[in-house]
Amino acid sequence: MIHPAQTFRRIAPTLFAVCAAALLFGLLWRANPAPTGDGFDWTRPEARWPEAPPFTFDAVPRPIFYDLQVLLWGIESHRQGLDPYTPDAAGRPFWFNYPSIWLGLAESGASLSWTRPLGLALAAAFVATALLVAAPRRPAGAAWFALLLFSPAALESVSHGNNDLLIFLLLAGAAAMWAWRRPLGGWPALGLLGLAATLKLYPACVLLAFLDGRRRAWIAAFVTGAALVVYFAFHFHELLLVSERTPRPHVFAVGCQVLSSRLLSGAGRAQEVMDFFERAGGLATWSRLLPAASYAALLALLGVCGWFGARAPAETDTPASAPSRACFRMGGWAFLACFAIGHNYIHREILLFLVGAWLLARPRTAWLAWLAAAVAWLGAAPTGMVFFLAQIGSWILAGGLAYWLVRDLAPEARQALGRFKTSAA
Repeated sequence: MIHPAQTFRRIAPTLFAVCAAALLFGLLWRANPAPTGDGFDWTRPEARWPEAPPFTFDAVPRPIFYDLQVLLWGIESHRQGLDPYTPDAAGRPFWFNYPSIWLGLAESGASLSWTRPLGLALAAAFVATALLVAAPRRPAGAAWFALLLFSPAALESVSHGNNDLLIFLLLAGAAAMWAWRRPLGGWPALGLLGLAATLKLYPACVLLAFLDGRRRAWIAAFVTGAALVVYFAFHFHELLLVSERTPRPHVFAVGCQVLSSRLLSGAGRAQEVMDFFERAGGLATWSRLLPAASYAALLALLGVCGWFGARAPAETDTPASAPSRACFRMGGWAFLACFAIGHNYIHREILLFLVGAWLLARPRTAWLAWLAAAVAWLGAAPTGMVFFLAQIGSWILAGGLAYWLVRDLAPEARQALGRFKTSAA
């Protein structure tokens, strides 16, 4: 007979994680109360987090779902026959910087009045999905989940109601469909990934997650990738416009260009930094040199880590169909794609929820999971040594993920290539 104390110890980590998830959503519900007046007030002065850390960090905005407001305003404007890519004439500081595929929701009747219910629904779906993919059945897993859930990165994401929450849901859904690809195979997963890539460009890189040892998987991934290339080619000018309107943050940010852009921006804040650049060749020269050097360093890091990963022994302790392995591939490749973009607000670190269960399951990789949680917290520092440590940590995290992603993928890639060579012969 199983003793009740033993049962409680077994389920305690999961209960702790569930309580943490429920607590965050409850705090968000209370922090964004239902509006009492008529009309829509984009500022929502009554929407405020509790006056306690981490909610008081500068990186955590008030929960007015601002990014969701921008998206809904664009959809509403398009339905009214206006151009959402022009400034808002009503005085709201909205600049629509999303691909036009979002405007297809105009017929749904979406408007700014949807902001609160849709923001809360997105947050609920995100919290529940993060809990499912983290699968915290041990104390370490539950602690990691709660630490990342209450990090400034996750709080910024739910506060803004950013559409990366939806991308996270699509990637998690694609991972689940890929792990249990019966009876329809992997096509539904590829469909979800294709949708995510058209909404936000970077998920296209997650196609690498589908390259297993089967030739048909490679063909399906190639067909999906080719379709995305055609789509992006027809929308190239629109993507340029969206890129121009999207900020390049170097505060509360993650990416391979954050350190260099922060150093360059220092020339405008401190005369001694400007004097150094002028003595060393001029600010214009360094404005080209530092970004180029950052990309070169990234390519070198990924190349070296990938090379060592490809030569390392194959991973055999995780079944190919394990959901945690599919999530690790989805989240890992998505994070590397974001890191390669150069500048991302820290809310994109919610993608790291996908990699935690796989990393924590083995002692050799558990440190990467804890590093991911540390980066999600330290990224809230705008200056000083903590900011520097967060950026260095994000580079180490990118290299570690690249190593293990390639190590996990390499045996299946070689197997599939061997089958292609055999069929060709």
